[in-house]
Amino acid sequence: MNEVCTVLAILCLISTTCLYCYKIWTGKIQPTLSTWITFLTGVVLSLVTFLLANSWNFKSGFLNTIDVFMTSAIVVAILTRGKRETRFRPFEKWYLAVAVLITAYGFITGNAWNSNLFAQGLITLGYIPMILTMVTEKRNTESFVTWSMTDVTCLIALYPVWMDGNVLAIVYLFRGIFMVSLVLVLMAYYELRAKRAPVHHTMTV
Repeated sequence: MNEVCTVLAILCLISTTCLYCYKIWTGKIQPTLSTWITFLTGVVLSLVTFLLANSWNFKSGFLNTIDVFMTSAIVVAILTRGKRETRFRPFEKWYLAVAVLITAYGFITGNAWNSNLFAQGLITLGYIPMILTMVTEKRNTESFVTWSMTDVTCLIALYPVWMDGNVLAIVYLFRGIFMVSLVLVLMAYYELRAKRAPVHHTMTV
C-alpha cells in the first residue's frame, strides 16, 4: 500500500507540474520568475537540511525531492515562455535573506533538524504574496485544477509518510496540506463572492 500511494502521489505531482507548465507555455498564466525562484530556494533548502538530518534518506523525503524537480521545471518553463522579469520585490529580498541566515545557522551549529524546521517556516512565508494578491484584488487569481491536484497529492502521500514515521517528513506534508487548503478556501470564497456580485465572473480553472 505504501508503494502504491507513493507512486500515485508522484504521478499526481508530475501531472500537476505538466499542467502548470502547459498553462505557462500557452500564455494562460504568467507567473513571475522572481516568485518561483524564491519558492525554489525554500524547497531546495528544505530538502538539503532534511537529507542532512536523516543520513540522505531520499525515500522518506520523496515528496520534498519531487517538489524540487517540480519547482525547477516551472522556473525553466517561465524562462522559456513566461514572464522573465527577475526584479525582486522587497518581500522576496527579505525571503532570500532569511534563507541565507538559515543556511548560515545550519553551517555554524550543525543542527540540520532545526534548520529544516526553519525552512518549513520559510516555505510557508512564500505563500504570502499570492494570498495578499487575492485579498488585495478581492478575486481568485489562481487555478482550481492545479491547486486541487496539489492538495490531492498531499492527501495521497499522507499514508506512506505517516507509516514511515519520519517527523520532518510529516511536518513537511502537513505544512503543505494546511497551506494548500488555505489557498483553496480563499479561492472558493472569492469565486462565490464573484458569483453573488451583479457583474458576471468566470471561474479560474
